[in-house]
Amino acid sequence: MKTQSIFQYTAQAVRFLFTTLLITILFLGCKDKASEKETPSEKETLLTTMGSTPSVHVAFAGGGWRAHTGHSAWTISLLENGTYSLGDVYDHVGTFSSNSGGSWFSTMLMYSSSFVSDIQAADAVTQWNSTGGWIGKQRALFDAAPCGLAPDGIYLECVFDHYTNKSYTGGTYWKLMVENLVFKSYPLGTTTLSDPHQSWAKDKPLLLASTLLTNAVVLNSTKDDENNQYYQACVDPSTPVLNGDSGSDCSQGRPVDVSAATFSSIPSGNSYQASPFLAELGTSKLNLGYTADFEFETAPKITKSVALPLQSDGVPVMTAAAASSAAAGFGASEHITGSFDFSWVFEDNAISFGLNGGSVDHVVAKGLSLTDLADKKVVRLADGGAADNSAVAQLVRSLQLNGQADGFNIVAFDNVSDITTIQGAANVGIDIASLFGYKDQLCVNLKLTKYCITTPNLQIFEAAPLTSTQHTWAYGTGSNQLVYTQYQITTKANPTLGIVGGTKGTLHSFTCAYPTAETAPIDGDTNFDAYANMFKFINDGLNDKSGVGLQYLRAALGL
Repeated sequence: MKTQSIFQYTAQAVRFLFTTLLITILFLGCKDKASEKETPSEKETLLTTMGSTPSVHVAFAGGGWRAHTGHSAWTISLLENGTYSLGDVYDHVGTFSSNSGGSWFSTMLMYSSSFVSDIQAADAVTQWNSTGGWIGKQRALFDAAPCGLAPDGIYLECVFDHYTNKSYTGGTYWKLMVENLVFKSYPLGTTTLSDPHQSWAKDKPLLLASTLLTNAVVLNSTKDDENNQYYQACVDPSTPVLNGDSGSDCSQGRPVDVSAATFSSIPSGNSYQASPFLAELGTSKLNLGYTADFEFETAPKITKSVALPLQSDGVPVMTAAAASSAAAGFGASEHITGSFDFSWVFEDNAISFGLNGGSVDHVVAKGLSLTDLADKKVVRLADGGAADNSAVAQLVRSLQLNGQADGFNIVAFDNVSDITTIQGAANVGIDIASLFGYKDQLCVNLKLTKYCITTPNLQIFEAAPLTSTQHTWAYGTGSNQLVYTQYQITTKANPTLGIVGGTKGTLHSFTCAYPTAETAPIDGDTNFDAYANMFKFINDGLNDKSGVGLQYLRAALGL
C-alpha cells in the first residue's frame, strides 16, 4: 500500500507544475531579429517556377491560442476582406495536416459552418478580435469566468475549472476544457472524423497529429491507494517489463516516452490512403502490460497485444482535436514527472482511448477495473508534437504513402515566440528547424527537478538546406518578425515516423515570431491584447509595400 498521498503535495506545487508543463511543452526557441531584405526578382522567380496548378499541401503547427491566432491571421489575410473564399485560396491544396492549437483551427475550418462564415466575413480583419471571431469570443469567455482575483499562477487553471465544472485537485480534464471552452463558440457536438467536411474542403483529407504515451502511464487509481494502476506500451517484438518504483521498460530496453500517432479524416469516396494510426510502419502489434499496484507489483499482471492497423475515423472531431493538443497530458507519465502522485493529478489531461477490435475509440478510464482496462486495451494520448512540428512530419509520411512524395510543395504555417538565428541562412522557428535535425530537447525545469520528455527523433529532412538557404521575404518591427523561406528539401529516413529517405520537394515556411504572445492566456486580457496585436502584425506585414508578402503567400499556394 502506498503511504504517500497526493494530498501531501500542496496545491501551489501542483499548480506550478501544471502551468509550467502547459506553457513550456510547446514554447521553445531563441531570439533574434530577421532582416527585411526583399528583392522583386526573387518574387518573380517564385511565381514563375511554382506554375499554375502545383501539388500543394498545408501544415498548421501547434502552439495553443497563439497558434490559432496566427493561422486565423494568415488565412483571413488571404481572403482579402471577403474578395476570396476559402475554396478560392485553398483551391490547389490537396491535404491538410495539423497538431495541437493548429488542430483546433483546422477542425473548426473543416467542420464548422459558423466558423467558416465568420472567417470569410468581409469585416473579419477588424472583427476577429471582437464579437465576430474566435479570439474575441474566447476573451469574452475568459472574462466571464469568476477568476479575476485568482492568485498569480493559477488564473488559467481557475478558468479551466470553471468551464469543466471540475476541481483542480481532480485534474484539469483537458477533453472537457477543449469542448467546453475552446470550441464553445463553434461546437461540433457528436461530429466524427468520418462526417462530411465543409463544402470548400469536401474532397480534402485532414490529418491530426497526436502522440501515444508509452512509458509508465497512470490509467486508473483510487484515493485510498488500493488500486493504483499504470501501464507500459512496447512495439513488437518487445514485451512489457514493469518494476513498480524501480522503473519500467520493455524487453529490449526502455522506450521513448511518446510515440507518434495520427487521426485521419478522409472524405467519403476519396481514394486517399489513410495514414496508419501508429507511425511505426511494418510492425504487427503493440504490446501492453498492466500492473495493479504501483508500489509492489514487479511484473505485468495482465498483458495484451494490439493488432495493427487501427482505424480512427469514428472518433468525435473535438475528441481528436483534444488528443492532438493535450499539452499537460505528458504529466500523466510517472516516468516523466518522477511522481505517481503528480501523474495521478495529470491523468485526465492525457485522453484515454481503447484500441480493441481494430478501432480507436474514446473511453472514460476513470473507475474501470484492471481487467476492464486490459480488455479494452486502454491507452493514453497527449499532445501532437514535442515542438509543434509533427504536422509536417505526418504530412510527409502521408504523401509518401499516396505516391505524392516527389515534387510536392508543403506550405507550413508556424507561429512561435522566438526566432532561431542560423548563421549565414534564414532565421527560423524551432518547429521548422528541428525537422532538419536542429537540436531540440523538451525539458521542464522546476525548482529542484528537471523533467525531460524523451521523444522520437524528429529529423525528416537532410540538414544542409537549413544552414544554406536565405529567406525569400521578411518583415519586422522590433522583436516581432515574419519570415518566409523556400527550402528545397530531400527527405531523410526516419523509421519511427515512417519517413522514407530520398524524396524531394519544396518546403514553404511562413513563420511569425511574436514574443509577447503566450501559448495560453495565463494572465487574461494582457495575453488577449497580445493576440490582437499579433493578428494585426501578420495582416499588416503581409500587406506592407503593396502586399509583397501576400503575393508570396498566394504564390506558394499556387494562386
